[in-house]
Amino acid sequence: MSTMSTTATSTDLDAALTAASAGPNPPPLDRLRAAAEYVIERAGPDQLILFGSASRGEFRDGSDFDFLVLGDWSDADSDRWTHPVTHDEIDLVFEKTAEVAIHRWQAGTVQAVVFAEGATVFTAPRRTTVPTLRDEGISPEKCMREGKYELDKAVDMKNRATTAMKNADNCVDTPGEEDWHTGCQRLQECIEKGLKSLRIANNAVVHYTHEIGFLRDRAADVGERIDALNEVPDDTLKVLSKYGLGGGYDSAQGSEDPEKLFRDCRPAAVECTKYIGKRVPELLDTRDRERRAAQRTAVEDAPLRPGHQVPGRLPADRTRSGGGDR
Repeated sequence: MSTMSTTATSTDLDAALTAASAGPNPPPLDRLRAAAEYVIERAGPDQLILFGSASRGEFRDGSDFDFLVLGDWSDADSDRWTHPVTHDEIDLVFEKTAEVAIHRWQAGTVQAVVFAEGATVFTAPRRTTVPTLRDEGISPEKCMREGKYELDKAVDMKNRATTAMKNADNCVDTPGEEDWHTGCQRLQECIEKGLKSLRIANNAVVHYTHEIGFLRDRAADVGERIDALNEVPDDTLKVLSKYGLGGGYDSAQGSEDPEKLFRDCRPAAVECTKYIGKRVPELLDTRDRERRAAQRTAVEDAPLRPGHQVPGRLPADRTRSGGGDR
């Protein structure tokens, strides 16, 4: 939820706007407040999120104000208003709250940009809201660098897979039977986390399972294939998968010959580590470029329709004083 109070007092709004626009070059607070109040009064949103140059602290002369306006609109749309007093341009993206809650992280969309770098500045009483990363306490710098939680998870999974591979070899340097079991557990972790990192980096649903064969097939569904893993028999992968159950292992439920299992599966884990080490950063870089392109094209250059009114909010007999001027 937003950290701002749900009552729109001037003190609450000023505090929220100041926090939302923190950075090296924030916009003048009086102009930002005027823009936010203008949108709140005329549109009556459930939630108002500031994003763009103002939220990044990169405001310059001639910059406009960008807001995502959430509510129970009849349709999603974009519009540009002009403040009647300050004459600041206000770019607005209207979205349905319920739909954004589901699709906000779709790669390359305006929503993904907003929820990565934006911050809530207003929430209406007793209305459903959708938190951004910054609303949940993630720093603006981290939001801009990582893009969103999914990117963090992909990197974290990749790193954990790499560490697990190193730990697997360390376990069997001077092995006893239990060391082989522990080595198998680390191999299972390496392959599982590696395959999940590929799904996340491809913006695909992650399945909460330890079954390596299943995860291998789901990675193939998004075009990711690890040849050495395909060469391991499914029955062998099923045994290795048992070492991931419950986050630990029971040697009584593991392989009767953990040394053989380790040696059979190690080449697949090694190739998995190498593959994700190269592939995951490539995918995340592509998604970052998509995010930036979406912000440039879908927001700053959004086509405006003459005579457009806010979906489902403004009475037909009300006209904007300066709002919507082209």
